[in-house]
Amino acid sequence: MLEETLKAIKVNRSKGTPIAAVVVAPIHTQTGAVASDSFLSELGKLAQESGAALVIDATETSAGASGKSFWGIKAEHADYLVFGKRSYTEGFYCRP
Repeated sequence: MLEETLKAIKVNRSKGTPIAAVVVAPIHTQTGAVASDSFLSELGKLAQESGAALVIDATETSAGASGKSFWGIKAEHADYLVFGKRSYTEGFYCRP
């Protein structure tokens, strides 16, 4: 998955279309598949090296839905963390 993401960024950049953000939903709510912390860390590094922001979409999984933590993942990898639905409020956090 990381290789495919990097390839897509390079292809778009070569066409003159830079990528502003890489968006990932870390927990697939229908299957329960969870992105590992190491995957999110590597994805964050890839995004940073490419000049893109890493956006973690926790709209389905925040407010403790995963049982792991409030966000369900280690959010330190994200430039932006989007939340809503279960928290009964919508918004985002971002790194300064």
